[in-house]
Amino acid sequence: MVNRVSPNDNNECATAPKLMVGFRCSPELKLRLTETAKDCYFSLSEYCELILSSYEETADKITELESRVGFYENDKLKRLFSKLKGQQIDFTSADGYPISVKVNSIKDVFTIIVNSFSND
Repeated sequence: MVNRVSPNDNNECATAPKLMVGFRCSPELKLRLTETAKDCYFSLSEYCELILSSYEETADKITELESRVGFYENDKLKRLFSKLKGQQIDFTSADGYPISVKVNSIKDVFTIIVNSFSND
């Protein structure tokens, strides 16, 4: 269950007059929105307002996450992944521990690189 936060909470437009907005959607979408709103003790109108008022913040977070993912999934890592895919890589970590990693994803290549250098 989601904690109830009124669309009017933390909203600079809370005291502004409200206008009616309508839109078309599938019956399935309306049912999902209605059920979720009900589960959160919102009216359908309050729930839709909350979704729309948080859209910009969510879009900014998505942009930031895409940038972070892009940093880790850069061309060099992609090329290394292509070269090492399916291989078992055995190496000694910077701390002196033996590590064995089967390369199945870019994450595995990143793990190998990070564990190859000392944290000091």
